[in-house]
Amino acid sequence: MDRGFILLGRLTRAHALLLTCTCAVIVLFNAPSRPGVFPSFTWSNSSATNEAEVDSVLQQAAEDALGERDGSIIVMDAQTGRVRAAVNIEAAYAQAMMPGSSIKPFTTLAALRAGLVSEDSRTTCPGRFTGLSFSLPCVHADHLPPFTPAQAIAYSCNYYFATLGQRLGRDNLTETLRQFGFGQASGLAESEAAGVIKPCESGDTTRVRSASVAQASQQADCAAREAIGESDRVQVTPIQLLTAYTALLNGGHLFQPQTRSADDFHFVERSQVSISADERRIVANGMAGAIRYGTARSARLDSLPLTILGKTGTAQPPKGFRTNGWFVGFAGPPDASREMQPTDVQLAVIVFLPRAHGAQAAEVSRPVFEAYANEIRHRDTEAASISNDQNAAKDSNIAPSPNLPVSRSSIKVHLVTENVTRELALEDYVLGVMRAEGTMETEPEALKALAISIRTFSLKNVGRHSKDGYDFCSTTHC
Repeated sequence: MDRGFILLGRLTRAHALLLTCTCAVIVLFNAPSRPGVFPSFTWSNSSATNEAEVDSVLQQAAEDALGERDGSIIVMDAQTGRVRAAVNIEAAYAQAMMPGSSIKPFTTLAALRAGLVSEDSRTTCPGRFTGLSFSLPCVHADHLPPFTPAQAIAYSCNYYFATLGQRLGRDNLTETLRQFGFGQASGLAESEAAGVIKPCESGDTTRVRSASVAQASQQADCAAREAIGESDRVQVTPIQLLTAYTALLNGGHLFQPQTRSADDFHFVERSQVSISADERRIVANGMAGAIRYGTARSARLDSLPLTILGKTGTAQPPKGFRTNGWFVGFAGPPDASREMQPTDVQLAVIVFLPRAHGAQAAEVSRPVFEAYANEIRHRDTEAASISNDQNAAKDSNIAPSPNLPVSRSSIKVHLVTENVTRELALEDYVLGVMRAEGTMETEPEALKALAISIRTFSLKNVGRHSKDGYDFCSTTHC
């Protein structure tokens, strides 16, 4: 079993073709008839699912994920603004707070619009921003190559965005933020806080031009703080931040969030924000990087059968010294071969955690995305099972598949030689073992039998090393 991942690239063309064909046969003719067992994942639209049931699953997942913590979780349909699940919803609209690094994608957009950066422009980070009145270190590793705008978002580079804020000037950032609904109630509730959006200098341009060097430096510090979300002149509620991000990624549709069931819902579009395809792509690539290698990587959201974009934020509270943690994430189809398009963005999730960091908020979001992936797969599997049963009934020569136990969404494999644990879909794990144990086999029927045996063993023994944090290891004896 340990050779499966080592021999990945050593198959001959004939064996590779044979294994590919065999796996296709196995998927077509040996998929079990009950849901939850990993046929190929297809993305269902809302008309093919029971939205009320999915909402219920998301609500339970959100409640379990937050547990006894303070804070809030809101789950929203990114194409309509319908709130699908909410935990402590009042906390999501009653008080505005500093957003911390979660503001940085909007700083990027303002800088792109102002022509200060482009997709390929690069900035070297010295590891810390030092202004007149404050100094702030970067949390990413030292000595990284110069950042593009997308990489700066992924790593959430404080130096990059603070210096960008100094260059943006008095109104560029605040004007961009207002377009996305900051500084005004979203319409979710009557008692909703409006938030705060103020430019750094409220005087006229004559006074600004005649200001002393110290005053100019203080204004530059103010602009730097706004650009990284550490200023009391930029304060947002979680629902404002969620709807703004949703418009940023869904093509500019700023929806009014509403808590209604799917069968009694009509979306309300508050405004249409102009954002070019290039601007959106840069921001989306940065948020994809945050999930894969940046500030949200510890949540391992990229291991789920979804395409997920996200951004963390860690910010000072209005009172006290313990930071607040933010995470905004979006789920779309599991097609890593292409970028997530505006119409692909389906589920929007925000997690706000007092006395926490952004990475922790990202980790809390994982059960919500996992529940969504499982629920969609469950329904796709039911549809595929019905179709397979109907086809089988038409051909009496094809024997029905045995009913195997329902599997979970993934298998955790510990690679002993690399001392790392990877999370795989069950069928990917089966294929990996087949590559090791069936490489020299030429008979399709023998390969089919081997695949069934591996899969049966996996389902029966899943969790055998759960106390160590994985199911199986890459050696026969761990």
